[in-house]
Amino acid sequence: METIAYACHTAYLNPLTGSGLLVRPRPELDLRTTGLAPSLHEADWNHAMRDLDARGWEPTESERGAIAVDSYMPDGREVIGLHGRHPIIAEPTIEQELESFAELRRLAGSA
Repeated sequence: METIAYACHTAYLNPLTGSGLLVRPRPELDLRTTGLAPSLHEADWNHAMRDLDARGWEPTESERGAIAVDSYMPDGREVIGLHGRHPIIAEPTIEQELESFAELRRLAGSA
């Protein structure tokens, strides 16, 4: 398991199965700027997505192509599913996937 803490987002990754979670910040804590600059959360999201992409990870998408919300933290923050493009186990079993997500949720505090 690997944890990557960004300024506002935190990723929990399991390279073995290629499963991961990204905990988003609480929207009401966002800092907006004047002008065309992105907000703090938007800038951090963009940075996290670029970094995760470079590491071989991407958000899980719903059937409609939108980013899929996996669950919510007890305080209401969204938890986004992540998918590793190159897992160590090419085809993890259902049991391995379930164990992986249970551990990821425990690490993230959303279990």
